[in-house]
Amino acid sequence: PPPPSRLILAHCTAMSRPSRRASATVTYREPTEDDVFRDPEPSEVAAAERRAAKRARSASPVEVEGRGAKRRTGKESLLDALFVNHAEVEGAPDFVYSLGGADAGGAEADRILGEVESDQTMIRLTSQFSGCRRIVLFSTGRHGVKAVAAAVIELHLGGASTGGVLEVPILASARSSRAQGHGSLLTALIVELASSRLASPAQGIVPPGSQGAVALLVSSTDEARRFWLGQGCTTIPQCAQQVAAAVRGLLQRAGQRFGQQHATLMARSLPDAR
Repeated sequence: PPPPSRLILAHCTAMSRPSRRASATVTYREPTEDDVFRDPEPSEVAAAERRAAKRARSASPVEVEGRGAKRRTGKESLLDALFVNHAEVEGAPDFVYSLGGADAGGAEADRILGEVESDQTMIRLTSQFSGCRRIVLFSTGRHGVKAVAAAVIELHLGGASTGGVLEVPILASARSSRAQGHGSLLTALIVELASSRLASPAQGIVPPGSQGAVALLVSSTDEARRFWLGQGCTTIPQCAQQVAAAVRGLLQRAGQRFGQQHATLMARSLPDAR
């Protein structure tokens, strides 16, 4: 395959899940003066400190600095090292991209993803998708900076004998600007980031001793199958041995998400970034 940086240029030039509530008996009495003004017992102080620490841990988000803006994320992810806001897309001067948490791309990205997916846990990166991040492509033409495509991605490191996988549970182009190559450009950008930053510990993000991404995994609807075939993806039985082994290893370790059970899994290899 061509070097990753050429993928973007090539695409640019070809653009055209009920909870149970426990019952409880609540009693109340008016507080007395002793209740209000007495010194707290040591055990009460310790319990209050533990409660405060627990609240602080749950309320403090993981914050990652990215070009002057802090973005809140859910569960920690190695992808946090790639957080960026309106960075240039190499080889595509009229486009920038942002990579971050559930707020990346703002309401525009929410709308784009919502046009093809109704599951808000996927769009807002909650529940089973809390380890995911959003990547959003913007055009910078005469109408200003405008989101034109968005995706949700998650990095799964490899197992003992298989490589890792960069998963794309959803990728969508804005309905108002489809058939203009934006989805292909965003895919090329994701492939480049995966191959140049997430494939090897030598690239500084994947921990030493771990296996980085060797494959891109997507969940394709019937309508999107033609698009993903055009991006070099095939169904898992048709994939190269290394790619198929990586995907099967992931499914054995993590199982399938709900969304994957209603879509066709497709994958492709990642180009060598050397």
